[in-house]
Order: sequence, then C-alpha cells, then structure tokens
Amino acid sequence: MALFNRANNRSKPNVDTGFSNIASGNAGRFLNRDGSFNITREGIPWLTRINIYQVLLKLSTFKFLLCTILAIFLMNLIFTGLYCLIGLEHFAGFITSTKWDQVKEIFYFS
Repeated sequence: MALFNRANNRSKPNVDTGFSNIASGNAGRFLNRDGSFNITREGIPWLTRINIYQVLLKLSTFKFLLCTILAIFLMNLIFTGLYCLIGLEHFAGFITSTKWDQVKEIFYFS
C-alpha cells in the first residue's frame, strides 16, 4: 500500500485536458450522461472553433450528399465563369452556335 501512495504523490496533472490526479473535486462531470462533453472552449475565436470535417461527420446521409452535390455544382459554376471570362472564342469544338448553348457546353466541360 505504501508503494501505491508513493506513486500517486509523484503523478502530475495534465494541464492540457483539465484532468488532474485528484479524482474528486469541484470540476464536476466532464461527460454528460448522454455521452456529450461538458467542456466549453473559451477564448478561442469563433471561426477557429468550426471544424468542417466534424460538421460533415455529424450530418445525416441525405444532408451530406446534398452538401456534396451542391459543392460540386458551385465549383462547376466558378470554373464556367472563369472560362467565360477568358472568352468563348478561345475554345474550339462547339456543336452549337448560340452563346447560351456554348455556356452550357462549357459548364459540362468544367
């Protein structure tokens, strides 16, 4: 028993997580009964608290697929706009002759 007490006296608290070598204290529960964390981040700017990977993991399958399709569509729109800024006359191989149909072909190309 003396060896166990001596080992505990040498242990040091971990300052990163808020846990210490004392099991009972005023800290309360670190985990709620439902498994969610009872720890809040303070002093961190709002934008650095956001983790896109964790947000995507928490989404339902339908919302995740919807976000993925929306992201791909927006990227295609951005590249279509860039190609249109370059000029449609610099691209060859159009099947159609109207400008709107050429923009649709460039969207498909992008």
